Amino acid sequence: EREVTDWALEQFLGLPRPTMTAVALPPAQLAEYAGAYVMPVNGGTIEVREAGSFLRLEWLVPGQAEPAVDSPLRFVGDDLATIDAMGLTIFTDFVREGAGKVVWIRFLGRMVGRAA
Repeated sequence: EREVTDWALEQFLGLPRPTMTAVALPPAQLAEYAGAYVMPVNGGTIEVREAGSFLRLEWLVPGQAEPAVDSPLRFVGDDLATIDAMGLTIFTDFVREGAGKVVWIRFLGRMVGRAA
């Protein structure tokens, strides 16, 4: 599926798939992103957990035994990461408040606030 989409974007729009290089982050920086982010209106919780030298994202949906998404986060830029879910590479990014603390995650087009 991804190959067909990449081919069509390049052939018809001249948009080659960008190359993304994973960025290794030090443990102190990984800890800035770790935590629970609560989706509004009972949409569940996004858990970002440290897993050794990287982070893992799990989307826990109420009423489901298994996470809807369970993927490593691969950072490709400042506060920008990708996950593999539903057969796609999905971009997600973290948003900081004025003092620099991570307070939101943008996930599947939604801004999700960090739990207190």
